[in-house]
Order: sequence, then structure tokens, then C-alpha cells
Amino acid sequence: MLHNLTVSGAPPENDRLRVVSQPFEMAFLGGPIWRAFAEDAVPPTPEDASSLVQAAESAGVKLIVCRVPYGTRLSQVLADAGFRAVENLVTFRRDLAPPLSCPESPVTPALPGDRPGCIDIGRTAFLFDRFHRDVGPEVGDAIKAAWIDNAFAGRADVILVSRNQGRPTGFVSCLERGDTAVIDLIAVAPACQGQGIGRSLICGVLAHYTGRLSRVQVGTQEDNRASCHLYHSQGFEMIDRHTTFHWSPRSPS
Repeated sequence: MLHNLTVSGAPPENDRLRVVSQPFEMAFLGGPIWRAFAEDAVPPTPEDASSLVQAAESAGVKLIVCRVPYGTRLSQVLADAGFRAVENLVTFRRDLAPPLSCPESPVTPALPGDRPGCIDIGRTAFLFDRFHRDVGPEVGDAIKAAWIDNAFAGRADVILVSRNQGRPTGFVSCLERGDTAVIDLIAVAPACQGQGIGRSLICGVLAHYTGRLSRVQVGTQEDNRASCHLYHSQGFEMIDRHTTFHWSPRSPS
């Protein structure tokens, strides 16, 4: 079943700072979650950001998320309104032609019986994402477990799994966006990391989509050095860099 929650605390309307509710995350934080979209072309003013925070406080919002291009003036606008930078997110892309020379990948499409094992990996394998860093590991673990559960429930176009003696040791779920395959979530069980499973999963993705789509894209945290190194080693190039900001209400003094 998809994790969801009825939307409440409707966000305000603003042409310069578009805001939408995030029902998936609400199920884990126990209240309204908003995502704000800002662009350098029509940048929000400091007054826009302050008004958004005031509206969030009135609506009982638990978290506002806003991701902006790295190093732009938007970062200062958000910081001045009480937002905090929680991660730098980098996006990598690789064309599927020419194909990467990969050994035959041992990963195969997920089976229904892989679901519990993959959910367990999702619950234990992540450290660098914004939820673990800023909200807490309990919420972060629950969100990642639900994320891969949703992939099995129909969110993903394909899930590939590596196994050892029939048990999942890693997974990668992908979405198709036009002519691009997007790696939506990838993880290796903590006890199995450092054994080349991540590379096998990437090779599996490249093999699966070669001849079907034109490119593969993925995002990761800039300071997740192992992840960045993996993508570089598989022929991916960084194409974008953003900073993710969070706002949440102040704790009572």
C-alpha cells in the first residue's frame, strides 16, 4: 500500500515562491509538510520568504523544504528567513551510447519475495540524506523503508536486486522520464558494502536500459564520497548542483 496522508494546512499561493504539500512525508512527521520552489529567473523577495514562514507557523507546518541552485542569492534569502542548509545535492548523468564495458551483472529484476529484505535494507542503509541529517534517524529510516515499499507497490518502473543465497544484498529502483532512466533509490545492505555490489547494481541499470532509453540520471549528496566515486567510475558526469534548505518551527524556549 502506498504511504500517504490526507493533505491539510494548504500552502499559500505566490508567483515567485510556489509551494505544494508533501503528503508522503506528512505520514512520518505528523503534520503538514510544504515544498517551496524558487527560481533565479523570478526570484522571491525576502518578504516572500518571511511571509511563507509566517503562514507555515499559522498552519502548524512541521517542515518546509526548498532546493535551490548552489551558490545563488536565493540561498541568502532563505537563510535570512530562518531556513538552514542541510545538504548539497549533485546530479550525475550518463549517456547509454557507447555502452559501458561491464562484466555480466549478477543482478536481476525483483521478485515479490524480495520485498521484505529490500525494505529492511532501506531501513538500515542510509546515512547521508536530509532526513537522517536534520530530522533524525528514526524518521529517516522509516521514510526510506516506505520509499522502497512504494517502489514494489508500483512507483518504480523497474527494481533490480542483488542476492546472496537467495536473500537481497542490495537494490536499485528506477523511473522512466521521457528518454531518461532516473535512479530513484539505490542501497546496499550495511554488512555487504565494499564488495562491489553498488557497481553491479549500476551495471544492471545500464544493461537494462541500453537500447531502450538514451541516458541514466541519478542524484546523491556531495559529501557521500563513495557514491560520487561510484558514479564517476561508471562514466557518469556531474551536470547540476543544488542546496537543500529546511525550515521547521523553533522549539519552545
